[in-house]
Amino acid sequence: MSMYKYHDSLKLCKLYNIIITRKV
Repeated sequence: MSMYKYHDSLKLCKLYNIIITRKV
């Protein structure tokens, strides 16, 4: 369960990073 949550967090972080890069 912990690993799954960690993976989800990483995915979200990557997505957020992509959005920020596109905005700039």
